[in-house]
Amino acid sequence: MIPIHAYPVINSKKDSLLPSKIDMGSGCKVGLSYTKTVDIESNCPVTFEYEIKDLNPHPDIRVSHASGDLLGNQNS
Repeated sequence: MIPIHAYPVINSKKDSLLPSKIDMGSGCKVGLSYTKTVDIESNCPVTFEYEIKDLNPHPDIRVSHASGDLLGNQNS
């Protein structure tokens, strides 16, 4: 017997799973809060756990839902 381990991956139809830049638009004003939503999608039928780690935290930028489950063939 030979043990085999399988690690499914999220195959994204897009060029990358997350954008390298997020444009908040030119209408942002100092002192106000703005929100931008980025969907993570999976075209794999397996449920994944995800965790987003902030390696260089910034006091003005916050990521919510930094961990959770991404259900197979759905987006979050």
